Amino acid sequence: MGLSSLGVRVAAIRRKGIRQVSPDAETELEAGDVIVLLGVPGDIALAELILLKGG
Repeated sequence: MGLSSLGVRVAAIRRKGIRQVSPDAETELEAGDVIVLLGVPGDIALAELILLKGG
């Protein structure tokens, strides 16, 4: 997902009511996914901005 370079890890994804814990790096996000990010607040904020822009 490309967020590891920011120091952020995707801990879980909920898609269509199904939770996937510790998704692998090849998992692609889809519109409507709810994600749980782990990292320090500043890095998470930057990751959020990137994700909201479609990056």
